Amino acid sequence: MQWTNDYINKRQNLKLYRSLKTVDVPDSKNYGSNDYLALSKHPEVVKKFCNVEQAGSSSSRLICGNYSEYEELESSLANYLNCESCLYYSSGFMANLGLVTALVRRNDIVLSDKFLHASLIEGIRLSGAKNYRFRHNDLNHCEHFLSKI
Repeated sequence: MQWTNDYINKRQNLKLYRSLKTVDVPDSKNYGSNDYLALSKHPEVVKKFCNVEQAGSSSSRLICGNYSEYEELESSLANYLNCESCLYYSSGFMANLGLVTALVRRNDIVLSDKFLHASLIEGIRLSGAKNYRFRHNDLNHCEHFLSKI
């Protein structure tokens, strides 16, 4: 998919390409975080989470920093799957959303089952693609849309 490489190169040339910054200790004064009340570091909250140092990253890895443990986990999975790299998402919803918006572009056409999961529908919507939703498991209805494309 040459267009993805072109897009990344363009972002890099414009100094708009963002990448993960690995940190050992989270910045307690990171105002980009969602942990406004610092509850992820509150002793009672931490105690409930198996006595870890902090009960969450407080925001995305891109904003608050990427822990080396995340990189080790993703690297281990990539080695196990014999692939170049892997990326863990916080939920299946976010994985689907990220995957669809990465692969589907504006003006693409998507044919989807009416019962498609909300995460995929939202990814298609955010991509700007045209989505034709056919009745659940109805291949004739799907063919109807295909004939109009």
